[in-house]
Amino acid sequence: MIELNIPYQDVLFTTLNVIFMAWPLLLISPLQRRKGILPGMVIMWIVLAIVRIILAFNPRPSLILIPEPLNTTLFLSAGAVLFVVLILASLTRRRRA
Repeated sequence: MIELNIPYQDVLFTTLNVIFMAWPLLLISPLQRRKGILPGMVIMWIVLAIVRIILAFNPRPSLILIPEPLNTTLFLSAGAVLFVVLILASLTRRRRA
């Protein structure tokens, strides 16, 4: 029997790191659809925030395209803007109804 000594933690962190490196592209991916653009972007940001939290426990340095702390600042700012726009959009819909 062949035993594979795969460091699953390394595979997990590497996979999540590759996903998070593309956060700007993933964040705008819901723009391809016509309906539900804003909620889709907020959901994608939440998923990416969970990935970022998991990556905080990575013992190795992360691969990033945008240098830190600019990467984190841009990511958190994008989330704040998305949530503000979502709240304003829901308030606007309530006033029209």
